[in-house]
Amino acid sequence: MTLEYEYFRILSMAPTMPSGDGLPSNGGADRDMLLARAKLLCDRRGWELSAGIGGGRTSSVFDVVTADGVRAVKIFRPHGFKGANGERRRRYLAVLVRRLIDCDFPYLTKIEEGEDFADTFYIKMRREQGRRLSDVLTLVPVDRIRDIVRQIAAAAHVLEQRGMFHRDLTCENILISEDFTHSVLIDLDYNINSIFTRYSSPELAFGLEKYGPKLWQGLTFYQLGALLHDLIMGKRLYEEILHQYSLPGGPLAHAIATTRPVIESDDVPQDLVLLARRALEKDLTQRLATVDWRDFL
Repeated sequence: MTLEYEYFRILSMAPTMPSGDGLPSNGGADRDMLLARAKLLCDRRGWELSAGIGGGRTSSVFDVVTADGVRAVKIFRPHGFKGANGERRRRYLAVLVRRLIDCDFPYLTKIEEGEDFADTFYIKMRREQGRRLSDVLTLVPVDRIRDIVRQIAAAAHVLEQRGMFHRDLTCENILISEDFTHSVLIDLDYNINSIFTRYSSPELAFGLEKYGPKLWQGLTFYQLGALLHDLIMGKRLYEEILHQYSLPGGPLAHAIATTRPVIESDDVPQDLVLLARRALEKDLTQRLATVDWRDFL
């Protein structure tokens, strides 16, 4: 665990500004560079590069055809592996792969392999099916909310049992089946360059708690509460703020610190409404005193 916490401590020293959740589109040169590495990796492994799935600040994901079928391959941007911080990041990803490679859980993306490659790092995963939950929030049947949250909480609990924490547990990183009966938690690189988002807990956003299991478990419960909010309300947390302001960093920070989201519905079971409110408690100690894994599982 020490390596993991040191990794995030070092990265947090870089100045960052609060921002929304939207990831910038990758520049053409950046895309070409990662595509070239994907082609080289496929050539060396005997895979066929099929298509690009998507990407963010730290990596891009490609569909590849292997002897075992279609898989998703995540390739990280080389600039993140320079210097001492880059070496820590490389070691951290190796730990991640080692801890999760034998984990085959139905609600968590399956890592099949991962290692250094050229000047970067790649991870090969099972190609999960479904739509992003963020794209279909308003379509989720009320009677499916409890099971969706239970499945994602179970995946997060498995990660914690293996000494890992997701840290970006949001509807953007959940795939849901067409009939809303099966959900999968994806994106296990934890999006470490976007710590301050609408789903940041106050203690993480403002550095109120040292890195350790208490902070990360508190964040997991907070983000499970935010997931409940999104499903109950049919919209994402603090959506109005991000739409109202062209530069929402300041207002978003103020909301994270002071605003209690409205969570109410006559159609949703009230125990879920109350759980969402408790899990979104601003004070970490109070949150951990009133919420535990049994509430979600």
